[in-house]
Formats: sequence, structure tokens, C-alpha cells
Amino acid sequence: MRKLICVLGLLTSSGFAIAAPNMQAGQYEVTYKMSTQGGGGIQIPPQTVKVCLAPSDVADVRKYAMQGPHGSNGSDCKPVEQNVANDHATIKMRCDGKQGVSNITVDVGFKGDTYSGKSTIDTTAGPQGRMVIVSEFTGRRVGDCAK
Repeated sequence: MRKLICVLGLLTSSGFAIAAPNMQAGQYEVTYKMSTQGGGGIQIPPQTVKVCLAPSDVADVRKYAMQGPHGSNGSDCKPVEQNVANDHATIKMRCDGKQGVSNITVDVGFKGDTYSGKSTIDTTAGPQGRMVIVSEFTGRRVGDCAK
């Protein structure tokens, strides 16, 4: 889940043209703030994690495209719309799972060694009924990945 949140902005899929993001491989420190609407409405304090983005992660971001919510492998996800450029990406996906439907929208900007954006997951895939999960995130490269 951590890596998914960190690379939500890198989502692309094999059915669309790809523009490599203006982003360097390496160790990133990513801060994200999540909140929910529905299901009790929760504000989660900001969290910071470190994630390693290998050159292959940046060069071929398609492998992250179909990762679905709730730790699924994303095989139930389909791209709906995608606009990817060197410095910006907007992606929409729909995941039809056994527990319900999730519509995911991601908007992210890339600036070489930093990125920031927002993701929204509108889902019925849980016991609480419909819920909207909003994540705002920023990432900054802090060095090379540990070997």
C-alpha cells in the first residue's frame, strides 16, 4: 500500500501511449495526508514513508497501473481515461471487485526530483458502504536507493 500511494502519480497502462515522467530514480521521502468521507469520515494525520523507485520503475510505470485498492493485484482494474505528459499526469481507473466498485482519479505533477498530487478513490468495496478516500501527497528524492 505504501508503494502504491507513493507512485499513484506514476500510473499508466499498456492500452495508452506513455510519456516518461520528468522524474529521477532513487530513494524518495513521501508525505501523504489521507481523509475519508462516508463510513464515519476520518482524518488521518500526515505520514511520511521512504520508497525506492528503481530506474525500471520510472522507465516502465505501466506495471503500477492496474494495482487496485485494498491490496488487490489490480486484475479487476481497467483504465478509463489517461493524460500523461512529461511534467503532469491525470489518470482515471475503474476497479470492479468482488466486494464492490472503486473509481480512482489521480492528478500529479513531476519536477525531476520532486512530485506532488492528489488521488481520490470513490469506493463501495468495503463493509462500511460507499466511501471516498482522498490522499494528497508530496515526494522528494533524498538520494540513491540502499543497496
